[in-house]
Amino acid sequence: MIKIRFKWFLSPKRSILFIGGILGGLLVGCSSDTIAESEEATQIMHQAFSKTLSYEAVHYSNATQNGGLDLEVPISVFAPEIENEKVSLHIVKTGDVSATFSLTGAKQFSQSFDEYGTYDLKLYLEKEITSEDGTLIQRDTLIKEKAIEIRFLDDFSDYSSSSDWSIFPFNSSFIGIDNSDLDSESTTQKSFSGFDTEKAIKIDITYRVYHENLPKGTRLDNENKLGLVVNDQNFYLKSDVNNEQKVRTINLSNHGGDFDLKWIKFKSMVETPWKIISATSSTTVVSSTLYQLAEASDILVGYPNFYYIDSAQPETMYFNFYYEESATAGFTFGLTSDGIELDGSPFKLTRGPGDYFFKIKKENNIPLRYESTFGILKESNPYQFNV
Repeated sequence: MIKIRFKWFLSPKRSILFIGGILGGLLVGCSSDTIAESEEATQIMHQAFSKTLSYEAVHYSNATQNGGLDLEVPISVFAPEIENEKVSLHIVKTGDVSATFSLTGAKQFSQSFDEYGTYDLKLYLEKEITSEDGTLIQRDTLIKEKAIEIRFLDDFSDYSSSSDWSIFPFNSSFIGIDNSDLDSESTTQKSFSGFDTEKAIKIDITYRVYHENLPKGTRLDNENKLGLVVNDQNFYLKSDVNNEQKVRTINLSNHGGDFDLKWIKFKSMVETPWKIISATSSTTVVSSTLYQLAEASDILVGYPNFYYIDSAQPETMYFNFYYEESATAGFTFGLTSDGIELDGSPFKLTRGPGDYFFKIKKENNIPLRYESTFGILKESNPYQFNV
């Protein structure tokens, strides 16, 4: 709210304050629009002039240090009845009392803004008319609240990079890539400084969760897909619809002025020590790793490829589940009369060589049962997503 007030004392009864040359004052009723008159017969009154302000409302910067933006904003005044030297423009940060910038004596301004925020414009116009009866001063005001907004638009090329983050396009957007490895999440961050500790920061995030192997509009699970951490404050983003744009607004109050903004990409498939291994010397398994699903901690999935080492002597294929404790030691699980147990017999592969999808139910971190489907590649899985 602007607190600057110009005391022009406009009376609802259209009174005139006449100041004589003596110490006392005499109040006289009058029917004219005159508000005040001096001993030199100077009158001040309100007059509605033809006027407008021309400017671009929203401007963007990617500077991470507030207070040093140096962002030029042109502002034009249209007031054909007013001389340049009688034009005054105050630019006030919304919510402040005093003017941030005071500009006078022109109708074309180019002001350099150094801080993010929303600014009000207050235009003052004045015109003097001199005659043999004295001087008439006409004044008018034009107020534009929240007229100009200086916004931060992130340049994602400034973030720490890795294979889990891809810039697209023009550095104004980035993709959190769902790589499957030993880490359950990947992060990237950068630092900000110089913000007013007394004012909240509004963060608008536009995003979409995208499963390449699912049709657009498919319903998704309710797991968090992306996280934002600012000074130990955690915010989470999710989407229940595939490839649908979402907008999340965060009002950050306890930011401390200087802070790190960290993005977290939660992964859907995390590598585990569990593997599928061949139980015969003539058969081998490629892509033997089993993955734990983020959406179901008791489920392992895998996409092994079985093939013969010696194709001239094909035989029935057998496999075991194997927990790799180290590069040289581990535990083999197979089939017994009581189910899947340590050192059990190998499982028989229902079909010949090729690509398979395995889904294994765990209990107490031990495989309880499994199902397999022939002819499915990892690239076609419905679990991994990008944001």
